[in-house]
Amino acid sequence: VTCLPGCFTLYRIRTSDTHKPLLISNQLIHDYSENSVDTLHMKNLLHLGEDRYLTTLLFKHFPLFKTLFIRDAHAYTVAPDDWKVLLSQRRRWINLAAHNLRELILLEQLCVFCCFSMRFIVMIDLVSTLMQPVPVAYMAYLIGLVAGGGKSIPALSLITIAAIYGIQALAFTMRRKWDMIGWMLFYTPAIPAFSSLYSLWRMDDFSWGQTHIVLGESGKKTIAHVGFHLSF
Repeated sequence: VTCLPGCFTLYRIRTSDTHKPLLISNQLIHDYSENSVDTLHMKNLLHLGEDRYLTTLLFKHFPLFKTLFIRDAHAYTVAPDDWKVLLSQRRRWINLAAHNLRELILLEQLCVFCCFSMRFIVMIDLVSTLMQPVPVAYMAYLIGLVAGGGKSIPALSLITIAAIYGIQALAFTMRRKWDMIGWMLFYTPAIPAFSSLYSLWRMDDFSWGQTHIVLGESGKKTIAHVGFHLSF
């Protein structure tokens, strides 16, 4: 797990046996308190997502430890209910993913996953993030080819795509997540084709939108997140 969202995460402050500082270690705090921003890459790291960057620093300073996703855990948050807010959130997430994965690739002491180096897994994740629109465009090409009655239809590509989405649909069916099958039809063209292109195009946009608006005591809407702004 290369991203530990702040509202869904439990951190180990010290090791259980030697009480060695982890989350409160001097090296991690020193890097996390960095506020010198002189490149577009650093501003994406420091300004758009403190939780994801903290996860990257944990991998950097404690490569022998691991992060876990517990699927049976329950956490609640307020999801975006407006298109502009959702688009702003996705823009930040995709840019954060690209820049933090780039940082992880440079780390030499990451753990091994099965028979693969974690750096290899991170590299695949980064490449897939940057190339998300390509499979959707290729799927549209295949659909047009089939609909147009083309003589040369790449059967292997059709079988591969059918297997990928068929396995997902099978997993949703086995877990009785019927609504997920319908949402998958919306996700496929919308998120990879539009949001990633939009996010990479707006990589110099550091606004948070209205993802942290709460109701004050007087019933007035206020922004809970007070971010800093640096001229760049």
